[in-house]
Amino acid sequence: MLMDDSIAANHDNYLSKAKNVDLGKVIGVNREIFAKHKKGYLFPIRLGIGEVNQPGQNPLYVGFITDLTEQRELQRSLVEKEQQYRSLMNNMPGVVFRCKFDENWTMLFISPSVLELTGYQSKEFIEHCIEFNDLVLKTDQPAILVAVNKAFTQKRQYSIEYRIRHRNGKILWLLDRGTFDFDVHGESQWIDGVLVDITERKEYEKTLETAKLQAEEAANAKQSFMANMSHEIRTPMNSIIGFSDLLMNTPLDQEQQKHLITVNNAARSLLRLLNEVLDSAKLERGKLAIEPIHFNLKPVIDSIISTFWLEAKKKNLSLTLNIKESVRTTYYGDPDRLRQILTNLIGNAIKFTQRGSVTITISTIQNEHLFFEVQDTGIVEDRRQAIFQHFEQADGTTTRRFGGTGLGTTISKQLVELMGGTIDLISEVGKGTCFYFSLPLEAGDEAKIDYFDGLHTQLPSLRILAVDDIEQNRELLSLLLSRDQHTVIKASNGFEAISMFEQQDFDVILMDIHMPECDGIEATLKIREIEKQRQLKYTPIIALTASVLQQDKLTAKKSGMNGFTNKPIDINQLNQEIAQVLGLGLAKELVIAQTDPDAKHIDFEKGLVLWGSKCKQLTEITKFTNENSNKFAALLNNPLTDISNSKSLIHTLKGVTGNLGLITLMKLLNDLENAENTKINNILNAIKEELDIIVQLLAIKTSTC
Repeated sequence: MLMDDSIAANHDNYLSKAKNVDLGKVIGVNREIFAKHKKGYLFPIRLGIGEVNQPGQNPLYVGFITDLTEQRELQRSLVEKEQQYRSLMNNMPGVVFRCKFDENWTMLFISPSVLELTGYQSKEFIEHCIEFNDLVLKTDQPAILVAVNKAFTQKRQYSIEYRIRHRNGKILWLLDRGTFDFDVHGESQWIDGVLVDITERKEYEKTLETAKLQAEEAANAKQSFMANMSHEIRTPMNSIIGFSDLLMNTPLDQEQQKHLITVNNAARSLLRLLNEVLDSAKLERGKLAIEPIHFNLKPVIDSIISTFWLEAKKKNLSLTLNIKESVRTTYYGDPDRLRQILTNLIGNAIKFTQRGSVTITISTIQNEHLFFEVQDTGIVEDRRQAIFQHFEQADGTTTRRFGGTGLGTTISKQLVELMGGTIDLISEVGKGTCFYFSLPLEAGDEAKIDYFDGLHTQLPSLRILAVDDIEQNRELLSLLLSRDQHTVIKASNGFEAISMFEQQDFDVILMDIHMPECDGIEATLKIREIEKQRQLKYTPIIALTASVLQQDKLTAKKSGMNGFTNKPIDINQLNQEIAQVLGLGLAKELVIAQTDPDAKHIDFEKGLVLWGSKCKQLTEITKFTNENSNKFAALLNNPLTDISNSKSLIHTLKGVTGNLGLITLMKLLNDLENAENTKINNILNAIKEELDIIVQLLAIKTSTC
């Protein structure tokens, strides 16, 4: 009943022959066979037979049957899991090991894939024919011990990289990650871990490191080239702009004035292109910084629009500005960078628009971010992505047709993103292009606005040592500073500067950094040494250079210089730097009322109503005179027959002067707008005299503001 059908039929025959059976081979011996269940299926059993001897009787036999179903299933499961683990270990990208925590890393187990990794079979490690530590490079062993001991102390996993020598002599890099197994007493029993070959990764890292060094060397070479190029270009530009500025303030005939304005504008245009290239290089290296201040938005926008108004008028384009009511009066941000973005976008819009209009709209969007739109009716090209790329232009012919570096939109995009905003464009054939960008500017504080930023700084008469190896630069400095009643002594190199310093007393020294024989840094160090040895008074030194490298500024500061100003020379910036290093502060109040008691030239009562304060009104007047000097120069030097063509410009200037409280100048412009030809010359002369008076009044300063 219990036997498999294949043997059950012969069972009785087996029993009849039992007397011939060698009981020694049966009694007490367990056999594993299959038995038949009542339900008909077979299952494994263990069958054991025992013999019971009784005196005077036949022996009895006892059978013991054990169901092995669960045991067989457990064995099958264990074998299956062992096969899975073995397959996993053999196919994983690395070598699995268990070793003792001793000096040889004695292996208790290591997967067969160690043969591929080291050239040695796993049994060679298990049988101690070779110890794993014998493969590790001697120079790497101390670091391994430190890392593993630290992990053991902290009872955590370790991860280390080191080198081994393959059986064939090749050096390999390994990543070794392991975990300690501790007994109940906290003693380490063994380490379970994995070894991964990272030689290829290390070689790639080395390649990357080499490439990085090469890129850094190339970047340094590029930076050095940009600095040298800047220095070489700015040095002659310093003379061209400086001397042409001086000449424009001297009596010239109409033709001379016209040519000089052209030269000056061309020089400033070239300088602007140079600055675009340098700004782009700084942005690439992440060296361009945003300097936020509290500022009024409308004057910034107005100054940009007034800059392009005449250019748009010459092309018969309509230039329109729309500022929505939701836009605040004051913001906290970098107005100079905002001006740079809008100047690039509006300038491009006017340049690429042959007919129609350019419209600037300023509004707010979600989170009260400022939103700018520059819409034109100009050329449209399907190059949306390329337009923001370096040196890309609207089409392949624009270099000849329009000029420019192709960096304007690129710099605008980088500046917008640097300020936390976004920029994009929409183009539609037949309608034109709209550049739009948003900036997350915070609300500004009216009380923190510096309304005197940009005003001419009047200094007391000073003794100044000007050191520069370029003769034109020395001459220009002398002319600019002498005009403000300063005494200027000139030196052509560092040795001359040191000699003159030892012989004379100076209030301030203007020191060029890059000079032959003895540069400004070396000269400054020597001067500071002389002051210390002879216990002389400390003389402020201002670095004067065409370099744009931040490193030069740091070097200048470390050498003992107190200030830094760039070429081409901006006399107001230079005066402010001199005032700062001398501790004079900036004269921030203009008491013009004392010299203009009857308000013949500036109406302060009207200014108070319009601008809220005398300081703010005077700031706007100064900006107006600075930004429109070329327009007035062109107007004053026009032939009589051209005055009629300037009616629109005269009308615009008249409106602005009225808002600024320049009552006499407004009246003269009104007379000019309606004058007969016979009276035009007299009115133009009167306007020139009035402008000179206004400039003189603005130059009067006190410190009571």
